[in-house]
Amino acid sequence: MSRITALWQDTPKPIRIVCYTLIPLGFLCGVAGVYGDGHNWWSNRGFLTNLMSSFTGLLFGVPVALTVISHLGNAQAEAIERRSVKRHASLAASDFQRMVISIFTASIRNSPEDALRALVDKARNLENQALELSSSIGPSGGMPRQMDRRRDAAQTIVASLAEFRASCKEVLDLWSEEMDESTWAGLVASQWKIFDAELRPRAREAGLPWLAHEKSFRIGNAVEVVRDASWLPVQEGLLEALREIECALEDVEWVVYREDFLPSAINVSEELQKSAKQARDWLLQLADLVKHLDDIRDIELAYKALDEKEHVSS
Repeated sequence: MSRITALWQDTPKPIRIVCYTLIPLGFLCGVAGVYGDGHNWWSNRGFLTNLMSSFTGLLFGVPVALTVISHLGNAQAEAIERRSVKRHASLAASDFQRMVISIFTASIRNSPEDALRALVDKARNLENQALELSSSIGPSGGMPRQMDRRRDAAQTIVASLAEFRASCKEVLDLWSEEMDESTWAGLVASQWKIFDAELRPRAREAGLPWLAHEKSFRIGNAVEVVRDASWLPVQEGLLEALREIECALEDVEWVVYREDFLPSAINVSEELQKSAKQARDWLLQLADLVKHLDDIRDIELAYKALDEKEHVSS
């Protein structure tokens, strides 16, 4: 009864007015027809009899067509739309997960979280070393007697940067001819747009479960960061510049160093600090993106469960 009441309330007001008008008229015509049969009004009037009975049927048929049949048609259309949304959302969820995971080397694709946390720690350590190098070669550390300290700091950071990049290559599959950072990030952003911008409104309209707003926002923010932040190419040039500074510090007079290498060394250390911070933020957002893949997978599993439930009930 409550479902019938809800369907009636969802019926547009003009249609309800038509029903309120035609159904009573149908009863009146029906009563008039039965009364006429009892008093032989229609015995010699075949055409009028057919016209009266047809008109009575029309008065009942129009409300039924406008309410019951139209609601059945709408229910069928909604069911078709639900199936379409579930099918497309499941495919989009699978494609998005596959594209995100494709950035990792095959050996860690099943569980990349620990490797990402290790890279984040190394990026943070690299940032601190760049800050130390910057302070050692800056105005406060610009004394000739501190050449050994600057040399040690440069050697340490060159080794750390080389190690960090080697670790990145063990975790991230971004150095092949088929995939680079910008291509992967663009594909991830494209898949997320299909999943969130195109399918989310359809799923909500069809009454299907979806990601909570907070989770959707965090995934979208992570996708935006990994798409816009490019730090890998920058570090290639920084590594070469640091190696040049390291070689220069091996055997150089203070005056020559101050005039020829100090300005570039300061710029390189500052750029490295900036790049290391950007790498750390990028890796953190990538880790957050991987973490929320379980939520995407839950949507996919929920739709499969709904399909099985509807199949059993049908």
